Amino acid sequence: MEGYQVLQKLRRPDLFLPLVERIEQDPSYRIVALDGPVIRKFATLTKPAEMHDRIIAATAILHDAAVVTRDRQIRETCKTIW
Repeated sequence: MEGYQVLQKLRRPDLFLPLVERIEQDPSYRIVALDGPVIRKFATLTKPAEMHDRIIAATAILHDAAVVTRDRQIRETCKTIW
């Protein structure tokens, strides 16, 4: 979803759905749901302060995934690459 915001800022939201299709077809990526377990994990976290970043961190923790980011608060909360 943050990719959509970036593409909107670049005035290219038309590229979003083709990007999602490419991600869905690439076995290196997995799109996961914002579901009950993620919401419950989100509620236990105190960082990152920004709500969307906390959702990302909660999802990464539950799915044992690494987040590609330089954000300090996300890096302090879950596995990251950068």
